[in-house]
Amino acid sequence: MSLPFKTTPTLYDRDFAAWAERQALLLNQTKFRGATWRVEIIKNRRCCKQILQDSPNVKPYLEEVFAQCYRDAVEQASAETELPVDTFPIECPYPLTEVLQSGFLPQDESEEEE
Repeated sequence: MSLPFKTTPTLYDRDFAAWAERQALLLNQTKFRGATWRVEIIKNRRCCKQILQDSPNVKPYLEEVFAQCYRDAVEQASAETELPVDTFPIECPYPLTEVLQSGFLPQDESEEEE
């Protein structure tokens, strides 16, 4: 004899208004993370450019370690976003020269379609 499977009602089932409020909060947090992400890119780019300006002989080393830096960044992004590592491209899809360009930010595929 099997017992009927009971499910616990979700917040959506119990209180739609509370569920909607929670969704709005989560969306705002996502927007904040996006802004934080952009600030981090700009800040780190500025730091790299300053180092290259002060010590131009560092550029060959940066080119040498760029791929490893990307892999480290993917690991960090995976931890911060809780997305699997394989969500991200295996290799950086942008050349170092583009990554260091002021104003360059990767475009989300949905933004490219607009």
